[in-house]
Amino acid sequence: MVPHQLLLQKLHNFHLNDSTVRWFASYLMHFTQAVTDSQGGKSAWLPTTSAVPQGSVIGPLLFLLFINDLPDILVYSKHMMFADDLQMYSSFLPADFTQGLKNFNRNVNAVSAWARANGLSLNRAKTQVMLMVSDIFLERFDISILPRIILKGMALPYSTVVKSLGVWIQPSLDSETRQSGGETSPSRVIFTSPLSPSTNQTDTQGTH
Repeated sequence: MVPHQLLLQKLHNFHLNDSTVRWFASYLMHFTQAVTDSQGGKSAWLPTTSAVPQGSVIGPLLFLLFINDLPDILVYSKHMMFADDLQMYSSFLPADFTQGLKNFNRNVNAVSAWARANGLSLNRAKTQVMLMVSDIFLERFDISILPRIILKGMALPYSTVVKSLGVWIQPSLDSETRQSGGETSPSRVIFTSPLSPSTNQTDTQGTH
């Protein structure tokens, strides 16, 4: 969830004046939410202290402002961001491969730490890592024993196909994908991870 107090502090950091920030505070802090169970029971209505209202016009803008400082921590990688999707990528010479992966992993750890500090989390189930190396490199190394990228204490497998903004990317940079699941033999690195959808949108059933 997006903590309201932290969001308001970040709005201050954008040099918005006090009256504007108070307006946002009034907008955010007058929402309430309740939870319904599978039997139709409903909890009491309680004020929300985090998340931006789902379905609102201004909600996506507030979320983008909230994560605007995320790129500041990316030291070893270039990146692309679209809404709550983050894609990092890095390139290095074969002789620097092991050190390059270590540096890349430092960025992954930094993003994970930033997410925790900001009340968000990386969706590990949808996080993918792809190696894109030459065929000659693959002939010299067994990809199954290469160092892995670690996220939340778990080694991420190297993917053979990654979906980026609706486009399927393969290690060979072939945009086509087999109909039988899209699996191909890796032939060439990208890290893509969405922030968990449940962490940046409220589960509000209604508001008063």
